[in-house]
Amino acid sequence: MLVIAPVAVVLVAENKGHIAAISSYMKRDLNPHLGRAYLGDAVATFVSAMGGGTPQTTYAENMGVMAITRVFSSYNFVMAGAIAVLLGLCPKFGALIQSIPNPVLGGVTLILYGLIALMGVKIWQDAKVDFADHRNMVVAGASLIAATGLGVKGVTVGGTNIAGIALGTVLALVLNLAFSIGTPRRGAGEPMPGA
Repeated sequence: MLVIAPVAVVLVAENKGHIAAISSYMKRDLNPHLGRAYLGDAVATFVSAMGGGTPQTTYAENMGVMAITRVFSSYNFVMAGAIAVLLGLCPKFGALIQSIPNPVLGGVTLILYGLIALMGVKIWQDAKVDFADHRNMVVAGASLIAATGLGVKGVTVGGTNIAGIALGTVLALVLNLAFSIGTPRRGAGEPMPGA
């Protein structure tokens, strides 16, 4: 439990980022729905844990698809999820997916992850993050390199593998907290100085 529980902190930050990115693309404030998003992740994680699974979260890849198609209807994603579950039970469909050449999958992956990275940049722009401030540059730069450089392989600590994106998120949280110590708190309406 002590090894897996901290992952929930990463998932909370990731979920907030996903909501911010989708809000930006929809040009609509989705923050009032953040509690429901957290509850959905909590329920999914609970169900997963009951079967010995890992914590669950929304997938950034879906945001890439939404950005390309401009389709944001949750009903479409419920239907897509139901169809995916049904197709997952069909071995012939799995064989069909396995037959897709690696360069094609690589191209799709390149586009989707590129969109995810740009969504993060757009969030920074919308939040007017000051990259002239060295603290913001260190937080953003170190976390991006950790997340992308370690990728899916990640790093293994004490027998537990931590994916690059999780390590990058934790690094951003820790660095931002460390740089916030001794920094005066901002008042209501003031721009946020940190990342």
